[in-house]
Amino acid sequence: LLAAPDSARLCPILPSRYISSYVVKILLEEGYTVHGTTRSTAPEKVKHLTSLPGAAERLKLFEADLLNEGAYDAAIAGCVGVFHMASPFFLADQTEESLIPPAVDGTKNVMASCIKLGVKKVVLTSSTAAVYVQYGAKPPEHVYTEEDWSNEEAMRAHNFWYALSKQLAEQAAWSAVEGTDLALVTMNPCLVVGPMLQP
Repeated sequence: LLAAPDSARLCPILPSRYISSYVVKILLEEGYTVHGTTRSTAPEKVKHLTSLPGAAERLKLFEADLLNEGAYDAAIAGCVGVFHMASPFFLADQTEESLIPPAVDGTKNVMASCIKLGVKKVVLTSSTAAVYVQYGAKPPEHVYTEEDWSNEEAMRAHNFWYALSKQLAEQAAWSAVEGTDLALVTMNPCLVVGPMLQP
């Protein structure tokens, strides 16, 4: 991203999770220096990352809490690109309070640090849940584009807090880059399957 692999530093966020673990692996294979943040750098929590080829030389992990303003500054400082992949997700007992504030406020904190520290590009992992949840508001033949968002009113009525959290977080990211030089790309995966790098 915007620099040669041997000189660029990238910051995957929360690299202990599924997608981000693979991003770290691929970036190291491509010769990048990688800064990653995680809630714990305890060896047993991050062994699947620190044992990757190139990690000893080019992977540095930082402990950071997504909800603390400025918590990502140290990891992001000097980086040209950031992959923001952190968002709460669990299947049972979803509530508005447990999903929406962490997703939205966490995204705002990361974006603020990126803007403050002169990052060139952010890749945000969003979800198709931010786009297609309509509860019948759009016809089956509708072709979805980047102009589409899920139906916020219907998601609230159905307590579909995870989908709403992804939509509001992505919208917060787009709002954050308005009027700045920071480039934002969002990825909206549906379902990710395959072998895990972590236990």
